[in-house]
Amino acid sequence: LMLNILKEYPDKINIVGYDLLNNVDFMREAVKLNSTAIYYASDNIKLNRDFVYEAIKLNPSIYNYFFNLYPNDEKMIIEAIRDNPEIINSVNPLWKNNRNIAIALVKQNASNLDMVSGKFGYDKKVIREFFNSNYNEELLNRFMCPQIVDMYYDYIDKNSSSANFGNYLDSIWLK
Repeated sequence: LMLNILKEYPDKINIVGYDLLNNVDFMREAVKLNSTAIYYASDNIKLNRDFVYEAIKLNPSIYNYFFNLYPNDEKMIIEAIRDNPEIINSVNPLWKNNRNIAIALVKQNASNLDMVSGKFGYDKKVIREFFNSNYNEELLNRFMCPQIVDMYYDYIDKNSSSANFGNYLDSIWLK
């Protein structure tokens, strides 16, 4: 009955009794209807890492609410970054040296490479994502190591297009 009310009025989660706010199945459905329902969940639910991760996948911005509970959870940080790359500035600075975080940021937008360690301009996986992303020559010159920049311009000189440069890099790196 209460889920039917929430379907009609998702913001009425505040009238739900504690027994339902402590029920994982009920709260899972409530969060699907309105991701902010998690704010009303019992402490037991909020401490359920898997449940919180599912909720963050639905609404990455709620990671800010759980930051203090899960400051070192890579999966949650990556989900949050997909919605708001600026989250990287709120977490432990050591995360800026994490390859998976760098890849998630670059997948979101090539210019996000400036939010992580400069070492990733030399990292093959990050470079590959960079060329799959929305890069441009200004970003290329700013973030990539000189060897990649030189290879890029040589490739364009020979092929008059950068369209398959990522595949070209893969072929070189596989040797």
